[in-house]
Amino acid sequence: MATIKIILRTEKIRKNGESPLYIRMTVERKSKYISLKQTIEKKYWDGDKQRVKKSHPNAALLNSFLAKKKAEIEALALELEQGKKKVGKQGMRSALSKGGAENFFDFTDKFLERLEKEGRHGTKRNYSASLSTFGKWIKKGKNWKEFTFEKFTPELANAYKSYLEMELGNSSVTIQTKFAVLKSMLSHAREAGVVEQSFRPLAGIKVKVKKAKKNIPSREEIGQLTAMKLKKGSHQDNTRNLYLFCANMAGLRFGDAITLRWGQVEQDRLRWQTLKTNKQRLIYIPQIARDIIDRYRTKTDQTGDFIFPFLNRHENTSKKVLTKLVNKANSRCNYSLKAICRKAGLTQEYTFHTSRHFFATDSLRRGMRVEVLQHILTHSSLDQTMEYARIANEDMDAAMKAYEQAQMN
Repeated sequence: MATIKIILRTEKIRKNGESPLYIRMTVERKSKYISLKQTIEKKYWDGDKQRVKKSHPNAALLNSFLAKKKAEIEALALELEQGKKKVGKQGMRSALSKGGAENFFDFTDKFLERLEKEGRHGTKRNYSASLSTFGKWIKKGKNWKEFTFEKFTPELANAYKSYLEMELGNSSVTIQTKFAVLKSMLSHAREAGVVEQSFRPLAGIKVKVKKAKKNIPSREEIGQLTAMKLKKGSHQDNTRNLYLFCANMAGLRFGDAITLRWGQVEQDRLRWQTLKTNKQRLIYIPQIARDIIDRYRTKTDQTGDFIFPFLNRHENTSKKVLTKLVNKANSRCNYSLKAICRKAGLTQEYTFHTSRHFFATDSLRRGMRVEVLQHILTHSSLDQTMEYARIANEDMDAAMKAYEQAQMN
């Protein structure tokens, strides 16, 4: 006999202080948790009565919903038992999913649709590429349409890893990226209650990646780029200016910088929402960065006009189309930037993302606290920012050793 109970999972507290409601179904001493997609604060939950307290503003509506869901699960459990079916953990999960989200590719399709609705087109594109590779590999099997999460085993994961290495010749970085997407999908499936919290088939899969040394321009090289004589208004001139702006303005990512509009400049501050993380930023504009954007001011500027002239005539384009235009502009600007580096006689041909590396390491060398830099760069983990601190310290050590050597000579 299945035991059905509604519980508040207080160990999963959200940022707003609320916890998610789940149905816990116990069959043959094995429990299955099903997310009800509802969250409330602990103070509003009556665990004994499995009800939302009357003090909650939507208590009546929520309790009606919970009662309905519990009744549906109880009816399903009874139906399975009367039908003399084996009501084990896997059997209950299959019946409850009704052939929907439990199918891996059905679940990922819905996830990609959600990214599309949220306007996260870049993330959707990256996830789609990795999931497409995995899907093509799975389709080589006869029953790929029935590929459920339960069939996602460590053995299958290792076979896929070998396929990426041996047949596709993917680098360790590419393989790590593709597995990160799969891990993300499994994490979302656990959160949605599609699979058990203990379901982690990729936990033992290790992809060794050699850390590549970051290409970071020096202050001298930034000075060389600044001093270059380029035809005013040319693509190379605009590319150089945008690169220097990013290098001095909080290490803005290319997509964030190229889509800046005049309405986002608020006196001596810049307001923007990052394309990658959707985080709102409001940061002081240093004088060097201010001088760069002032070169593009005209008497006819409108608040909706782009500051930099790469996307002109696309001010009213949808976010989805704009994302594609940004990607094309990124490729073209990187091509121009490499040509500029060659003209300037630099030893490296830099890409736009190195402006972010320069800002990070230069800020630390000038005394910025690493916690402040983490906030400016919108890093989710301090470990990401500490990588720049390590580089800055290595450079300072090398400088001191050179100084020591000069003293000895």
